[in-house]
Amino acid sequence: MKIKKIEDKIKWEQITSISEEYNLLSSSTFFEGLTCPYNFYLIEDQRPLLSAVVFNKTEFKKNFFLQDFNYNQGLYFLVKDKKKQFEAVKFFLDEITKSYNSLRFSLNYNLQDIRPFQWHNYPNCEFKFNTVYSSIINLSENKTFENVLSNFRYSRRREMKLFEKSDYNIEISDDYEKFFNLYTSIYKRILDPFVLDAHYKLIANSFKNKFARLNFIYKKNSISGGSIFYFDNKRAYYAFSVIEKNKENFSLTTPLLIEQIKFFYKKKIKIIDMMGINSPGRGDYKESFGGQIIKFYEALYEKKN
Repeated sequence: MKIKKIEDKIKWEQITSISEEYNLLSSSTFFEGLTCPYNFYLIEDQRPLLSAVVFNKTEFKKNFFLQDFNYNQGLYFLVKDKKKQFEAVKFFLDEITKSYNSLRFSLNYNLQDIRPFQWHNYPNCEFKFNTVYSSIINLSENKTFENVLSNFRYSRRREMKLFEKSDYNIEISDDYEKFFNLYTSIYKRILDPFVLDAHYKLIANSFKNKFARLNFIYKKNSISGGSIFYFDNKRAYYAFSVIEKNKENFSLTTPLLIEQIKFFYKKKIKIIDMMGINSPGRGDYKESFGGQIIKFYEALYEKKN
């Protein structure tokens, strides 16, 4: 086997796009929105076996190594043979750890066999793991949108009815600057400035490359919140939302998300990924939209002196 660094991101994407692990978040257009530096690699043995993206913990941008968007990005199998997959991952880890002191992979849902990571330089156990979860809504299983709604928790359906009786309305917009101004006004006390900068770059890039959809909820021409979903032809992702503090007796986020889900159902998008259900309150809320819980791994490496 041999490892090759691929400088041409379009060439890397053309190779990687045949993988079952490839998705919108692996596309060259999505990577344009990242702040953390990254490099592309290919593992070959007479034929391509595995492609990879490796994030680089540089001194200048080291803060972004853990904070920049990293979700289901990392390794992409180019062969079906499980033995070859295992061998390719093992070879890749042996080689890439010679060049990097720090590594971070958010492994695809398909990659559940993490033994090559666990066995790397055994028994030193140099890779650490976070087991993380998301909620996946399979829209293609439902013949009508009413079927989709029936899978929601009762509290979500009740909130939608309260919204329909209220003076609130929802509008679709491309004005991501307006969204980000609201987002910053609420989260500037919670998030570091460099994190907000990274989020802005992600959002601006998603609209520049036309893979984002934004909706606002407003009352009497006053915007109270908004949500952004990423999407391609097969899958949509719940990326961002923000709501101003209010005294309503229902969540203003719920009608925003249901409007987005209904749009993607009509668009015949098969899957909606709620993008993580790993904190108690937020995770439970996302889970209440009727998705299937799915597990995946984050693998972290720090070279030992």
